[in-house]
Amino acid sequence: MTYPLHNETPIINTAPRKLKKEADIEIYVDIEGTLIDDLFNANFLNHNCDNIRDYIHKHDGHHYKVHIFTWGWVHRSEIELGLVDNLYKRLEVAKEHRGSIYVKEDAVNTLIDFYPDMPFDRNTLMNPGGFGHYGFSKPSIWSLMITSENKFNVLIDDTVDCEIDSDKIKYINPARMKVVIRNYLDKPALLYNPDGCIIGEIKNDTAFEDVRRQIGLQRLSGYYVMFEGNRINIDRYGNIEECPEGFFDTIISAAGDLMASDDKEAQSLYNEKLADIYPQPINPEVTDDED
Repeated sequence: MTYPLHNETPIINTAPRKLKKEADIEIYVDIEGTLIDDLFNANFLNHNCDNIRDYIHKHDGHHYKVHIFTWGWVHRSEIELGLVDNLYKRLEVAKEHRGSIYVKEDAVNTLIDFYPDMPFDRNTLMNPGGFGHYGFSKPSIWSLMITSENKFNVLIDDTVDCEIDSDKIKYINPARMKVVIRNYLDKPALLYNPDGCIIGEIKNDTAFEDVRRQIGLQRLSGYYVMFEGNRINIDRYGNIEECPEGFFDTIISAAGDLMASDDKEAQSLYNEKLADIYPQPINPEVTDDED
């Protein structure tokens, strides 16, 4: 059987959710960590597979398509159709319900097309962690990739941290159907003064934002932090020139996941909380009265 490959222009679904018999439902299922261990060890994760199979077959009687995706396959030439066929068989998906195969370059092309004025580096995006380099989470990328206009879209992925269920899109983590507490530990960074002397270790994002605030309010120059061998300068307004992946970005990443949903009330409430934790950078044109 020949599987179609995704190459359409992204259109974000704007139709209300109607799960009637004639409704269209698009289900996108990740491969690695969701259905199997990884592409090199294709051992089925039976608990996940059973949950996903049962979820899919709740839609029997409706018109639906099940799509397979992984960013472990970077280019379309890497697709293993035999593995894809086995995955569909494990989920007991009939041939008439089988959809497209999506790989990493599909996601990269979608992002570049959606933001044509952004100075993306394609090679960076194609590498592991490339989307995070530009501040994009997997759910936020997939919200752009939805091409199913007037359809209800479901993303099933083991990396989804939050259950989102709106009129347009649903995110499901098959291994976690409940709320869990994760006490994240941020990677530390060392703070240096203008003379190159270590002031101390910054252990979390809240402490780093407090450092930025102090520097900005006092108009201090020459301070910087060292993070995993990278020097990150902090200007006299508390701004930083770059933000490497993993650099005190826990809350920002969580915000990106929430922004991928269409729950405007939840977005607004989260933005208010985020503003309390991350103050807006000081605008030198407005607030700098020293000169």
